[in-house]
Amino acid sequence: MAFDTPSLKAMAERVRGAFRANLPGTDAWIWPNNVYASAKVITAATWEVLLRLRWVVDQAFVTTAEGSFLDRHGADYGLPRLPATYAEGTGRFSGAVGSAVAAGLIVSNGAGRRFRVQSGASIPQSGSVDVPLRAIDEGAGSNTREGATLTINGSPIGIDENATTPSGIGGGSDEENDERYRERLLFRKQNPPHGGAPSDYVLWARQIAGVTRVWPVRAAFGPGTIAVYFLMDDLYENGIPLNTDVIRVSDHIDGLAPAGAVYSVFAPAAYVVDVKIAGLTPDNGAVRDAVVSEIAETFRREARPTTPGAYGTTEIFSPSWIWQAAANASGERRHRIISPVTDIVVPIGKIAVLGSVDFD
Repeated sequence: MAFDTPSLKAMAERVRGAFRANLPGTDAWIWPNNVYASAKVITAATWEVLLRLRWVVDQAFVTTAEGSFLDRHGADYGLPRLPATYAEGTGRFSGAVGSAVAAGLIVSNGAGRRFRVQSGASIPQSGSVDVPLRAIDEGAGSNTREGATLTINGSPIGIDENATTPSGIGGGSDEENDERYRERLLFRKQNPPHGGAPSDYVLWARQIAGVTRVWPVRAAFGPGTIAVYFLMDDLYENGIPLNTDVIRVSDHIDGLAPAGAVYSVFAPAAYVVDVKIAGLTPDNGAVRDAVVSEIAETFRREARPTTPGAYGTTEIFSPSWIWQAAANASGERRHRIISPVTDIVVPIGKIAVLGSVDFD
């Protein structure tokens, strides 16, 4: 039998009614009298107990548990919460031939995040050398785009004052929050391991910090093969992983996939879709921001990569979804989508991502 926790007002009415029924001649609704005060105190104490019981019940289920109680559910499946990680990548240093890029040298990106050279090297005849870097502080904030400029702290002899990161610095993530962790646990409960089924590849890929969406494709390159596409929405623009992330996910799956499994891991390429809107009413900054936010969320929710093979898919991103997203924006009264006007057919290996949003 279901039990609904009464509201505080309903509980107070119930307690005052009990006083009236059991103490003839008293009225717990009239102030001032001691029965009124007693009813108020009993109501507050009882309601607090009921709220606590409701919270305790919530912790019994993955769908409503939180914090350390959600961790306990994960422990039952051997799926711990993913900890924060350090961003890693490569820095390219230039300078005079023979000059040393010392291990421990500190560089900073444009946001002020610092990185330490992990192993030193000397500048060769080519005039530049690539060395491994690791963020000093953990978290997603240290991820740095490909080709970004890095400022060298200090003035090492013979080394140019700026370095670059040719392939980006990535893999840094914050500790997995409750909602991301809950998604993984629910997926595990609903998809028990099957020794290499497509759902297993989703579970394995999402054990790498930062991975949010995964698409396994059977027979992508022939019978017995599988392609795994994934995104890292919370770490990078458009969620497109770096090559180093692809390697990390592939290496992790390699230790879990069945012997003889033939698989390949890919980061889908961005297929940019620019949007042009006319006749927005009312046309102000707040409504424009709301429209852009809704459209961006729609791309994240609806976009999927087009995948190869017998079980692959040809993904189409519909302009009607953009119309609906703009109409859902807070404050919007009317608008017209000028572009795109026809279905967007996404090429193989790519995923539709939002480009510019222009208002005419």
